[in-house]
Amino acid sequence: MSEPASPPERRRRYVPAVGPRLKQLLAVVFGLFAVLCVNAVYLASVTVAGPRYQNWFYLNMFALHLVLGLTIVLPVNVFGILHFKNAWKRSNRRAIRAGLALFATANLLLASGIVLMRVDLFGLRLEVNDPVARSTAYWIHVLTPLVAAWLFVLHRLAGRRIRWKVGLRWGVVAAVFAAAMLLLHSQDPRSWNVAGPKSGERYFFPSLARTSTGNFIPTQVLKNDEYCRECHADIYDQWSHSVHRLSSA
Repeated sequence: MSEPASPPERRRRYVPAVGPRLKQLLAVVFGLFAVLCVNAVYLASVTVAGPRYQNWFYLNMFALHLVLGLTIVLPVNVFGILHFKNAWKRSNRRAIRAGLALFATANLLLASGIVLMRVDLFGLRLEVNDPVARSTAYWIHVLTPLVAAWLFVLHRLAGRRIRWKVGLRWGVVAAVFAAAMLLLHSQDPRSWNVAGPKSGERYFFPSLARTSTGNFIPTQVLKNDEYCRECHADIYDQWSHSVHRLSSA
């Protein structure tokens, strides 16, 4: 008597490497990365141009860079882990290798940015002061975006066709953001609707220094010694034991 035939094996359900939800997460990653890139180009251009261009808007853009950098950490890693989980058994090993290299490079970029941060919150100070470590982290942070872009192209060339139109749209968004930053850089909101008196110029001449209003700096600001002490404790200690402490009394 022959044995009964075994039931046919269930066909394994196809799982796309990037499903609908991952596509939404990928769009968030692309958006944050595009804005970060334009923001980084702006910061680099100001660094090259010199400290005199580091105005109020530059400081806000620097703070935005930190916020965006921290914000993108979680989406990048969640997408990378889920994408690898869906794709690691596929036959296109070249695309997988390029993707893993891209994921590692992206995390190296984020890690170097975190090393460069200086955090002082509620008495907790976290910072790397070693000049060699900071210099190494800085150049890693500068070069890894270029490596990541190259690896992304390799990853996509090894897989499905690149949708260049989508990239062009993101490029337009980035260009508009860059133009807005250049426009805002030339303005200082603290001086909006404020007209300093012409007579105030004689108090500064022959110096070219000016305040935003044309008026004197308030006395309470100049005598806020405790504020200076927070960052310059050693200089404050020397000053407080010298006769210079009486110069503005």
